[in-house]
Amino acid sequence: MIAVRFDLYWVWGWFDIVMHVAGGFWFGFVVVWFFFFSDYVNIPPRSSIASFLLIALASGFMVGLGWEVFEYVTGQTLVQEGYLTDTIVDLIMDSIGALIAGSFLWWRFRLVKSSPSIDSSHTI
Repeated sequence: MIAVRFDLYWVWGWFDIVMHVAGGFWFGFVVVWFFFFSDYVNIPPRSSIASFLLIALASGFMVGLGWEVFEYVTGQTLVQEGYLTDTIVDLIMDSIGALIAGSFLWWRFRLVKSSPSIDSSHTI
């Protein structure tokens, strides 16, 4: 809301990229935490980075895709030239943010798992 209020998307052309990376990171972080660190899902503990990255990537990409559909449905794309390129870049940035979150949480998971002095219950 602040970015729209102060026209930050138009003042700084790169601001949209930062917001997509941050959004992908946030959503990827929350979903990976939900699956691997909370007690809400009873899946066997996995320590492979592939499982962390796959869940993070899928969640970040899906929320980014949902946002792009929202922009299209609300008519925000009709006035923008080069919208397809912008959409592709946005989805890539969402995915990069999610992969950063998945990598960080996998690293944290390995750190907690390998250190007996760190309480592994809900520690991030």
